[in-house]
Amino acid sequence: MTTATAPAIKFSEVLIATEFSDVSDNALAYAKSLARTFESELLLVHVADPIAHIAIPQGGWADDPARITKEVETTQSAGASLRSEGFKAQEFCAFGEVADEIGHVAGERSVDLIVTGTHCRKGLNRLIFGSDAESVLRSAHVPVLIVGPKAKPAPIGKWLFHFVLCAVQLDQHGADVAVYSRQFANEQSSKTQTVCLPFYDECQEAEGYLNFKRRLRELLPAEEADKISPVVLPGPPGECLTELAIARDADLMIFDQRSSLLGWPHLKSGLLADILTTAQCPVLAIPYKK
Repeated sequence: MTTATAPAIKFSEVLIATEFSDVSDNALAYAKSLARTFESELLLVHVADPIAHIAIPQGGWADDPARITKEVETTQSAGASLRSEGFKAQEFCAFGEVADEIGHVAGERSVDLIVTGTHCRKGLNRLIFGSDAESVLRSAHVPVLIVGPKAKPAPIGKWLFHFVLCAVQLDQHGADVAVYSRQFANEQSSKTQTVCLPFYDECQEAEGYLNFKRRLRELLPAEEADKISPVVLPGPPGECLTELAIARDADLMIFDQRSSLLGWPHLKSGLLADILTTAQCPVLAIPYKK
């Protein structure tokens, strides 16, 4: 089968979602390092709480101008700081639901990547507040780079990749993610390893493997497709992936974004959230295209 050469992976325009917290600051630092590597333009987006309408004695409603002004000025200051560092950058302050506003700006600007931090809320906090990063991830149509609370500080200067760990499910979309990861690692002169999440049914595993290999051969020449042979994780995937990433001193994990790995909104967290809770490197989630 004839396969087309995939275009180089470029992050020409990177949207960084920030709430001006410590986690967001580290995510911004990673975005800056990535921008130096890919010569990206940065679009800093801060989504504040929806505008609160307060009653006035004369009747009717009015906005809270002090809060609005503060949110806008803080965002403008952050954008100006990026430009003073030599980045090509713009800033945008929105008021509303985080995922909706981020998705709107991302689509309007046709960004190549979204970068966000996450606190990885658990238990009651998750039930009440949910996760903004997870909401963004569920609705995103481009890769999302997520920086968890345990991620080591971003590299100073360019982000140089030495080892990329990729985790996939054995099916067609898993093959897409594996090929993306392989291409990314090759273009960045990085070592890489692909592992697959365990199956709990032998028939499902066999069928999944066949679909995975079939898709690889659609995307790559046969000899290249045969080089991608993921090792099945031997135990609980969250623990195994975290331990493997630490052992290999991974700079990045590339992951599958599909909803089955994200858990239930506001309720049970999924595998991806569990990994981000302890991950010492960012995770790049690749969107699931049905």
